Amino acid sequence: MHRFFHERNEITAATDYDLLRASDNLLRVLFDIEKHSGYTAGKMVEACKSLNRYCTSHGIESDFGGGDLWEMAHYGYAELSAFVEDNAGTAPLETALLRVILSLLEYLNSVRALKRVKYVDVSDSVQREIRSYVNLALVVRFDAELPDSLDKMCVGDVHNMCESTWQKIAKGANAWSLLP
Repeated sequence: MHRFFHERNEITAATDYDLLRASDNLLRVLFDIEKHSGYTAGKMVEACKSLNRYCTSHGIESDFGGGDLWEMAHYGYAELSAFVEDNAGTAPLETALLRVILSLLEYLNSVRALKRVKYVDVSDSVQREIRSYVNLALVVRFDAELPDSLDKMCVGDVHNMCESTWQKIAKGANAWSLLP
């Protein structure tokens, strides 16, 4: 997911880059939370800077950041929640990614509640918000959407249609030579 949000790609091309950077940095905070406190604090500061740039570019005064990682997560969530509620004119893709960011901040706040900080399973709310964003981005960019996550038959059919090609690629075949 880091690469998906950090690097420009066809799916995220229509989304504000500062929001993508904020998402990427929050994912990095969550990934390394118990390993490198200096690194995670720095990534949290970068996420806050990206959110501040986004707000400034939209004419909104903001003050994300300051304090330690946990304060930034707690107050960032509160300020961003109010921002999302008050800005009905925000573009749909940006709103969807703001909801991803909110779910990541909420998840980060829940990690603090643990007696010992450790990586826990990603909550359903984070997965749901990421899926909603990716689906909306696919609709906007390609007029296509993700299959229903509960529709195992269609997902299985797509997997079966692609499996032999992926196996050939995994064995070192040139992907272009596999096209009809």
